Amino acid sequence: TGAIVQRDGMWTTDLAPGEIGLPEGVRDVVGRRLSRLSDDVNGLLTVAAVVGREFDLATVTTAGRFERDAALDLIDAALATGLVIEVPHQTGSYAFSHALVRQTLEEEISGPKRARLHWRVGEALAAQREAPRTAVAFHLCEGVLAGDAGTAAEAAVDAADEASMIGAAEKARSVAARALEVLHDADEQRPDLECRAQLVIGETLAVMQLDYPAARVAVLAAADIAQTHRWPELAGRAALAYGRLFVPGAIDPVNARLVRAALDLGGSGDLRLPLLAAEA
Repeated sequence: TGAIVQRDGMWTTDLAPGEIGLPEGVRDVVGRRLSRLSDDVNGLLTVAAVVGREFDLATVTTAGRFERDAALDLIDAALATGLVIEVPHQTGSYAFSHALVRQTLEEEISGPKRARLHWRVGEALAAQREAPRTAVAFHLCEGVLAGDAGTAAEAAVDAADEASMIGAAEKARSVAARALEVLHDADEQRPDLECRAQLVIGETLAVMQLDYPAARVAVLAAADIAQTHRWPELAGRAALAYGRLFVPGAIDPVNARLVRAALDLGGSGDLRLPLLAAEA
């Protein structure tokens, strides 16, 4: 289709992977195989395509609002065609036999329907204790048009905090940025979530040593919000995060001001001793 071209002996494209799409011939071949299935089977596979390349039947059943017995019959029919396969040693987990099958199904979903399905998948995953928070956040943010921006952003900030705690800095930064994007697009005023998201962005940029000026801007934004709303824990985090942006032992008047402001708010819990040490 000309989406991928050869330049200087290498194959490349100016399009993002999601913009390339499937060639008509490939879509037609997969589409013909799907057309042999009933509308109900295609409906279940459409929900599964929104979940991902791998999916568990419980999530699809809940998000698609299928009866459990009916869902078992539908997945059985899909297995018989070879379009999906069982994931070994994981009861109730399945996968599309080829990424093109999932992509074909996804490209047939309208924008509003896709948003609705993402939101339902996010809700279904949120009800599962073992579901990764980043997955919950992804689906709720993708489906925010069919749901609530505050809920989606809160899930994203929670996921960002969790990713940051386990050392997944880049994932934490990107999820926190997505939370801010959701709040901005919906013009949702949630200073608590904005503060936490800015903190994660600043902290992770500092850890990754990628962009200290951007980290400084994010941390200062978080500190300003925390001090305005008199949140000692978040103000303390912001002050300590700002201090990590400089050479140890360096004196910076802004850092001193942030530390003192956090201490003046009282509390700060476990951060009080580190703040006193930073001030000293």
